[in-house]
Amino acid sequence: MTSVNPSIYIPFVNFSCSEEYISNIFKTLLIGEVNRVDLIRKEGVTPHYMAFIHFNYWYDNTASNNLRRKIIDEQSVRIVYDDPYYWVAYKNKNPIRSEKYPHILIYLRVEDAGEGGAYYTRILRLQSKKNKKFPKFFLRREGFFDKLRSDIDYRNNPEFSKKFFLKSLEKGANKLEVEKLFNNFSLQKKLISSPINIESNGDEIFYYWERVKFPVEELPKRISEIEYLHDNFFDQ
Repeated sequence: MTSVNPSIYIPFVNFSCSEEYISNIFKTLLIGEVNRVDLIRKEGVTPHYMAFIHFNYWYDNTASNNLRRKIIDEQSVRIVYDDPYYWVAYKNKNPIRSEKYPHILIYLRVEDAGEGGAYYTRILRLQSKKNKKFPKFFLRREGFFDKLRSDIDYRNNPEFSKKFFLKSLEKGANKLEVEKLFNNFSLQKKLISSPINIESNGDEIFYYWERVKFPVEELPKRISEIEYLHDNFFDQ
């Protein structure tokens, strides 16, 4: 069944663009009324956000209808947000909602790998069952260039600090909360044995396996593992 309000995936958005800014762009361009924008950090040569835009409804006008038709037909579109700058947008074929875990949204990010085909990354978005706020942070496997950057380390567990790059997205109280949150030997041990990328924007936490291949049949098991991790360490 084709959604009349398809959501959009933008693989590259500058850090200067906030959720509010993106929502206002779609309103200003008379494209649609945005319900929610999910921003996920993507590190590399040029760090940026990936954006998933979800609509309450699309506006009924020629430009919006043409763009929506292309998105539904799985064509890429250009959205000029600050001439000459633009976003390249695609149909977000997800999120998929799990019947067993209705509060979890599952995204599928596809990256072109050239002649090697494509990289598929499944991203799980979880909110708090207790309506609590999370500290803002991101955690990922430490890369070569991360060794030259400052992050949160734990002297009592150098193995964890060597394996992961942990960064608070705000200073002050938020950083102290992040340090306290991950200063948990049981959590550190679990992450060392089953590495995963984790990001929090304060309202939601995103869990994903960066370029890790596994059969789709394994997804229910991995969802259960994330559910356990989320409930016992992040949403207590």
